[in-house]
Amino acid sequence: MKQRWLTATVLGVVALSGCSEKEETPSLSAEAIEVAFEMAEEQLELENIVLEAKVMQGDEPVDDAEEVVFEVWPYDDREESEFHEASYAESGLYQAPLALEEAGIYMVQVHVTARGMHVMPTQPLFAGEISESEIEQFEEGN
Repeated sequence: MKQRWLTATVLGVVALSGCSEKEETPSLSAEAIEVAFEMAEEQLELENIVLEAKVMQGDEPVDDAEEVVFEVWPYDDREESEFHEASYAESGLYQAPLALEEAGIYMVQVHVTARGMHVMPTQPLFAGEISESEIEQFEEGN
């Protein structure tokens, strides 16, 4: 009797576990997402900058990213970073407005989470009028 009860309990648990929702995990064969900056590296206007990133998976635009956030900081001071959430525009293009208070060289890193993957490419942004010595100093450090 005890053995039948144990067998019935185990079969019941197995049957119920088959009905539970399974979390989707990315397939190892899934093509990686790629992110390309669509913004110009040099911006002369400090108040009307639009940060743009194009998110693709193979030839398909990614229009369902869970998160696209631009992190911006002065190139020599990462602790001063600010985050700017992007919104979906079209055809895999995500945009976020940016207004800077002073000219300088900034680093922009876009954090993209989509389809079970996370990528974080970084690009410099030259905002406003920058002296040749500032550019040389930046290039030496990078």
